[in-house]
Amino acid sequence: MVRYASNTPPQPVPPKQVLDRAGSALEATSSAAASLSPPLAVSDELQWGDVVFRDRMLVRVLYTRCETLSPQFNESINRTTRGLHYEDWAEFLVAWRRDSLEIYEDHSLPGKEMFTKHKHLSYVIPLKSSRTHLSLYSFVDLSFCLTCPPTTTRLNASSSRWIFSRGKEGTNVFIFKLRSRSRAYDWFWLLWRHMGGQLPATLDIKNPQLNTKVTVDIPEDYALDSEKLYSMFRRENIISLCMDTLQAVPQWYDLIERELEKGKALQLCWRVDSNVDWIWLDDDVYGVSREWSVLCGLAFKQAIRPPVLEIRLADHAPTHFHLRDGTHIDEPPSIEGYLERVKPGSQIKQLLYLTTHNGNIFTTHTYHAYPPAPPGIALPLDLDGYVKDLHHAEVLRGSRQILHATGVCDLRSIIAVRRAFHVTPLPAHDVKETVGPEDPAWFGVWSQTEYRTLDDDEDEGGGHDRPGIKLRRAFELLLNTGNVVRFEAHSCRVALEWIDRLRALIAFWKHRHRIDAKEEVELAQDFSAQYPAMDSLYNMCILDGCKPIVKGGKVYTRKGYRGQYKLVQLFLVAGNLVQFRIEPSTTLHKAMRKKISLIDAYVCSGYFAALTLPKGQFRPNAEPAPRRYQDGLETDDRDEDMILTVWFRSHLEEVARDKDPTTAALKSIATTPPLSANRRTFVIRTRSKVERDAWCWALNSEIEKIVRAQREREERIRDSGNLVELA
Repeated sequence: MVRYASNTPPQPVPPKQVLDRAGSALEATSSAAASLSPPLAVSDELQWGDVVFRDRMLVRVLYTRCETLSPQFNESINRTTRGLHYEDWAEFLVAWRRDSLEIYEDHSLPGKEMFTKHKHLSYVIPLKSSRTHLSLYSFVDLSFCLTCPPTTTRLNASSSRWIFSRGKEGTNVFIFKLRSRSRAYDWFWLLWRHMGGQLPATLDIKNPQLNTKVTVDIPEDYALDSEKLYSMFRRENIISLCMDTLQAVPQWYDLIERELEKGKALQLCWRVDSNVDWIWLDDDVYGVSREWSVLCGLAFKQAIRPPVLEIRLADHAPTHFHLRDGTHIDEPPSIEGYLERVKPGSQIKQLLYLTTHNGNIFTTHTYHAYPPAPPGIALPLDLDGYVKDLHHAEVLRGSRQILHATGVCDLRSIIAVRRAFHVTPLPAHDVKETVGPEDPAWFGVWSQTEYRTLDDDEDEGGGHDRPGIKLRRAFELLLNTGNVVRFEAHSCRVALEWIDRLRALIAFWKHRHRIDAKEEVELAQDFSAQYPAMDSLYNMCILDGCKPIVKGGKVYTRKGYRGQYKLVQLFLVAGNLVQFRIEPSTTLHKAMRKKISLIDAYVCSGYFAALTLPKGQFRPNAEPAPRRYQDGLETDDRDEDMILTVWFRSHLEEVARDKDPTTAALKSIATTPPLSANRRTFVIRTRSKVERDAWCWALNSEIEKIVRAQREREERIRDSGNLVELA
């Protein structure tokens, strides 16, 4: 039965509609194909020793003499539990064989290198022990842990069999972190039900826009793994059911239907506080249907703070806003092209290619310009000969521009764009922005059109040496640092177009960032409320790859665990992290040479990441210090709640400079790295927990796309290494 909870009585929808959709009505749909997926991984036909799952994971082992450790061990309990002894983080091969997990590391022989194909069995975790418990460690990282009695592993060389023995006291805690978030869901769901997890009597789907929920009864006679159960709770089925039911709410048309007409869509997600995790993948990393893509979140109901299933409006990154008087402002089109930068003093000119993306101006050397193809030319291909369509080609072209950019300038740092009037460029200015964004006249100032003359229209460009022609072709950017940057265009007409287009872009992005900052301030103060910032931070462009920049912002970073944090402009682009060093005295922030590839990378955050910091850098008992930032954000988050770390392989930094590893396989990466291969650490520090969670989700989503695009390589890595043979 389907029930609906609200302040107004509904008209319930019979549950037969759900079952009808799962029957003959699906025969000609993709849902019918999904129902024909192979049997589940764990079944009664499996014999002892058969491998259910195997994956590479980051694993950390904790030990305590306490036998009364909470079975729901998580990040918060870890922070407050004393007497824990830690081993270092390391990558292991984890294999699930029926009733136990086996954890392997590279096998090493004295005086010889480690071999990829040989593995050493380090731990065995009995899954059917009454003292073995599964719990969600962190929803942000989707890491999980197993608490169990101490186990030791011993190999018998003569019989090639292994045995494990239990200790008499104490508890072991194994924390697991997979690179693929969907794969982590699959592991947790299948382990949970294998260890006796039971479904609740009902499934609640909340809608924050209408402040109501739909409750679906789960029939008691449905087996946990029955086809009827999975068919009933398929993602598109639940969305359709909720839409049919919620239409009875009086506010449906004003709050939902109008937004659907504008192009938004209702999608399912699991949410904890301000962290939204969209349910967007119906197939696993092998291309097999994930019939539990919705239900798998129910395995987290045992957590101290379980996630909530929601159906909410999913939208792409905002491209407009409204002023207080109701004026609708659309995002202006971007601009790009060749310009000569005129340096003050020497007046030396440097030919550059400038392009604008997401409120930033990027400068690139001409040999890495990637201009648009002339009309009639075939779509450009990446190095593997793959391109989807014109939109994908443009996204790929923009990604290449940013990956090869030499500098960046935030449009918010520009206080004026003017036509040059000094023959000799001035290095500095004293102009102040007299009209603020709160002033109704602010947009009028930025929307003014530069004065034109007949000489401007007659100038077609070229090497004309008429008096003053070079000056009329130049324009200047006045930065809030007091510096002046002068550029010279091909003609007066082109220079005027740059001035007008840049002014429109600056006006839009200054106001857009101001709105975003205000919404994030509201969200940081109350996670439970429905604020627009949640939809903006977790927008569909991140999943669909609609723009070259997946995510960007100002953060503090450092490579490794030593040294000082550096303020950088950080961009997530085509599976890479690109940094630009921010220095108060610079006009254009220069690109940092090394890019960080997310191929084979792990993302860890919070206490999970803080434990890897050297002694003295992390004080878990320190009182959080209140912070107030220039845009009004006030936070008192703990230090560990504002950091995240990226574990990456340094030899992959330059692999994907001209490719997009999130959309096409990279044939140039043929090696299978050993478990013991060195990894480097990239530490990111944000202003608040809200910002950190949004960065974690974006990074993990990008890694998920890489894992699926590099499917053959990932399968080879996943299957590399021999397991212990059982007699």
